[in-house]
Amino acid sequence: MPRVLVPLAQGCEELEAITIIDLLRRAGIEVISAGLDTENVIASRGVKIVPDTDLESALKDNYDMIVLPGGLPGADNLDNDERLKS
Repeated sequence: MPRVLVPLAQGCEELEAITIIDLLRRAGIEVISAGLDTENVIASRGVKIVPDTDLESALKDNYDMIVLPGGLPGADNLDNDERLKS
């Protein structure tokens, strides 16, 4: 089964994050959502998202794809995280 990582940053666009996760899971794809730290993610409109795990733990596994949700300032927070660039 394919595995997809969806990193979630503070200020991400909740509609993009949740829609991506929902559609992929409905398609039978294993999706792991990971916050950049161990905190819950507060999205751009104030919605609290509880990630499956934190990014440090998630990066110990392999994935077929990484999907980065947009929205500001979430996209900037993802861009500034060096762990996602390697």
